[in-house]
Amino acid sequence: MPLLRMYFDGGDTKRDFRLARVTLNLLIQTLEEDNTLGWGKTLEVLVFLYWLASATSYRVVSEAFGIPRQFICDIVHRVSKGIHGIMTQVICFPTGQDLEMVGAGFARQARSPAFRHTAGSIDGCHIRVVPPAAESQDYLNRKLFYSVQMQAICDHRGISQFVHRLPWDPITLITPYREPVQGAVQARYNSQLSKARGVVERAFGVMKTRWRSIFLKALEVQIPFAVEVIDCCAVLHNLCMKTNDLLDPATDDDDDDDDASESHSDEEQDPGNRTSADGLRAQVAAAASTPVACIPALGDHDYTK
Repeated sequence: MPLLRMYFDGGDTKRDFRLARVTLNLLIQTLEEDNTLGWGKTLEVLVFLYWLASATSYRVVSEAFGIPRQFICDIVHRVSKGIHGIMTQVICFPTGQDLEMVGAGFARQARSPAFRHTAGSIDGCHIRVVPPAAESQDYLNRKLFYSVQMQAICDHRGISQFVHRLPWDPITLITPYREPVQGAVQARYNSQLSKARGVVERAFGVMKTRWRSIFLKALEVQIPFAVEVIDCCAVLHNLCMKTNDLLDPATDDDDDDDDASESHSDEEQDPGNRTSADGLRAQVAAAASTPVACIPALGDHDYTK
């Protein structure tokens, strides 16, 4: 098979599998062995990545690898489950010194030490799906196409974070001031916040570039499996970041990410949290307009996203 010959002869794996060879090998090493059908871990990972990269039918994948079609679905689902199983190893929230490093990274990006207590940058995008007929209206978004929404947090390098359990409670979400802003302090804060949070937008752009068939067309699988596949893309993204397997982010005219900022607007936040966020935002905005030597501490646990 040409795909297998290319892989085993040391060819470029990025074209057909969207991962550099070093990342692909790291993935194979990280996954547990599962020879339920006797195909071998390497072959099954290649089958899954080819399906993910091309978002093509199981029939086409079957022909590409010379594997009977009835086995392709089982392989794709098994490898997806395996990648999902290593999610907490690959995607985790920083703690201790790592959290201090993340804060320092965001301060450099914002060009202001006022952002040194930032824990992550948050954003989201709509991913097109084919909904179940009986529940289709549940998946119809305001742009009038069917989707599930992926919400992600990343650090200053664009590495995804897993935040089902946070190291402390609460963490406050701060947003930009609404336009038109009131004065130079708010304008300066918005500008610096935009610099700091741009990393998550770039991370989404990189994921869209790598997995264009997943992020830019409808995922024609059942919704629970679609969510699992999206999680797998996040895991693979972090593995690529670890091996410096980089791509230039996509820039698409039909970009859905603007929904993310709307979903975090002041009006939609919990009233109690909004009061806390407004106070913290005012502190950060004031600090962002204050000479460095005069910036007061925001407190040990006042990390922001």
